[in-house]
Amino acid sequence: SCAVNVSGTWKYAKQAYVNVGGSWKPCQNIYVNVSGAWKPLYTYSYATGNWGLSVDCGGTQTRTVTCQRRDATNSNLDVQTVADSFCAAHGLTKPTTSQSCNTQSCTECKEQVHMGGIAMVVGRNMELGIVTNS
Repeated sequence: SCAVNVSGTWKYAKQAYVNVGGSWKPCQNIYVNVSGAWKPLYTYSYATGNWGLSVDCGGTQTRTVTCQRRDATNSNLDVQTVADSFCAAHGLTKPTTSQSCNTQSCTECKEQVHMGGIAMVVGRNMELGIVTNS
């Protein structure tokens, strides 16, 4: 975040805006002069959550993916979640939010279990089943 002085009190601004042709637009990045070199105030990256649970067959897993902004000059400041457009503007490609898993059909899975005598189905929840041919 960026500190601004409002009526003698320093406050953190969550977003900076610039007036372009009479229209206020959010700044994608702000540059600061550090020892004579201009450096971006913020760095951007995607943060990925864990893959969610899926069904044992015919499933899809999902996860959260958010664009995060860090203050490049002060690591003690909080990381902020910002719109994906900020990461995209810095050439970052958003990681996938869903993937196929356990792609066999549910029917195939059940047939294998019943015809195999002893079957083991491995997924998020490991299950060992013993099937007798009666």
